[in-house]
Amino acid sequence: MKNLILDALYRNMLLTASVQPSSDDLLAWIGIYRIDLALNKGSDPYSEVLRERASNYIRNNNLQVPSGADSIFRIRFFEMEKDKASKNIYFCEGDLLNKKNFNVYSEEEIINVLSNFNLKVSNLGCAWKTNYPI
Repeated sequence: MKNLILDALYRNMLLTASVQPSSDDLLAWIGIYRIDLALNKGSDPYSEVLRERASNYIRNNNLQVPSGADSIFRIRFFEMEKDKASKNIYFCEGDLLNKKNFNVYSEEEIINVLSNFNLKVSNLGCAWKTNYPI
């Protein structure tokens, strides 16, 4: 049975969750992004841009994509100082602390990574529901 929450990734939605930070003065999140590898059908400019982005991501991260994979699921963990997060300001990569990236190729692998953070798929939601800062 298809998981309805993870199905949102196939509609190009970002899924996020707040997680336990490493210290009391920090906040922490997980974000899951889907990178579509099956973009070989369209010849329109948008498809070409997405293909280029996927190729760049694979190259820049030295990924060995399994044969037959149609997606990369990028799972980001990061923390941010509570004081900065409470201000209504723009955040950039330099403001993020203790960053970790996981690249997986299946829903089962997503579930395994989430379990390392004591999360279940049911803990995931839209970015605006978790105050995901980026």
